[in-house]
Amino acid sequence: MNSKTYWSQREAKQLKNNIRDEIQYNKKIKETYDYMLDNIQKEINGFYARYATKEGITLSEAKKRVSQLDIDAYGRKAKRYVKDKTFTKEANEEMRLYNATMKINRLELLKANIGLELVDGFDELQKYFDTTLTDRTLAEFKRQAGILGKSVLNNEKTAHSIVNASYQNAKFSDRIWMYQDMLKAELSSRLKIGLIQGRNPRELARHISKVFGVSRNNAERLMQTELARVQTEAQKQSYERNGYDKYVFIAEPTACPICQALDDKVFDVKKMMPGTNASPMHPHCRCSTAAHADREALETRLAEIEAQEIKSQPKGVVKSGKNDTIKLKDIIIHRSVGAKARNYKAVDRTTGIEYEFVPGTHIQNAEVFAGKGTKHPLHGGVPEGLTEEYGGDVSKWQHAKGEGILVGEDTGEEYPAEVHWFQEESVGKVKFKVKRWLDES
Repeated sequence: MNSKTYWSQREAKQLKNNIRDEIQYNKKIKETYDYMLDNIQKEINGFYARYATKEGITLSEAKKRVSQLDIDAYGRKAKRYVKDKTFTKEANEEMRLYNATMKINRLELLKANIGLELVDGFDELQKYFDTTLTDRTLAEFKRQAGILGKSVLNNEKTAHSIVNASYQNAKFSDRIWMYQDMLKAELSSRLKIGLIQGRNPRELARHISKVFGVSRNNAERLMQTELARVQTEAQKQSYERNGYDKYVFIAEPTACPICQALDDKVFDVKKMMPGTNASPMHPHCRCSTAAHADREALETRLAEIEAQEIKSQPKGVVKSGKNDTIKLKDIIIHRSVGAKARNYKAVDRTTGIEYEFVPGTHIQNAEVFAGKGTKHPLHGGVPEGLTEEYGGDVSKWQHAKGEGILVGEDTGEEYPAEVHWFQEESVGKVKFKVKRWLDES
């Protein structure tokens, strides 16, 4: 296998892992926005419950001076938030702003209470982004060390500087609080319009929910863009510290025309620039890069990596075959396989009939041909589905095959067959299927 194919397959595998992780990141972002929305809706409902008349709430009614009791209640709430939360400096600045500029009328007090919920939620977002981006940066340093052979010193300090660097004239935290300002302004406008037009709380809630949806989409897009940015910067620093002065652009399988035009092109590491010749080229970009050197050096490194992967295989592995497979020792079919009996039934895919292995026989000529330890990743979604059904580690599933003797439950006749199955070291072997009957070939 040449180096181009190897790097492409390796980055494709990493892309699957990244997509899986980003689904979880988006779930967390959604949870944070949902929590904010729920609390803000409670504030608005409470406002209507307190001040509404039969005709609803007019703007003039909303702008009446609040009581000292309401002011004191807000003060206690703000004090509790500061006491119970370890706010970032950006969140503390927002809190100071709310306290300093709040005008003492009913509408402004409602806005201030909504503001507290926004500060709390966006502070949570900033911390989550910081942790997630740092983890991605450190993981990429570790991954590149496994590829290039050397690690980067002071990873944590370096990761922190990468995560908090400015990109297109703003840090990720600046953009998060910009979204807060945009959301705050839009909510203020919606509240005022709702009061002028006499809208009821339910109608107002629908509009506010849409506003939150737009802001959440912005946050999800920012997360994906920043993940790509920190990964690219970690790659660049890894290349520099390992003596590589060139890299190759690797477009993802579903890349846009812009990224497709860059695929397999070689660039200088010192000129590596997201948006120009490295990911993110645009929002939602998931392309990657790989170190580029002379063929001999890369092929030598490939051989070293393959040797390490083979060495890390679980017991039972004999050696890597010449057709890029991992030979396995013969598998004994014991007289009783106990609780695993169901797993050891092989299904004929053409008929749906189940067969059992003949007790006391062996599965011979067994080998792993895809998954962990080979150059061929499992098809997208397969390891995730297996882990969901049986447990185990998504990255450790393998696809294997061998030759065994099956017996028909009804006829009692024995048939030699090539069977395929999946396996994971902590789960065992599952999903045996008859690939072909050997006496028919």
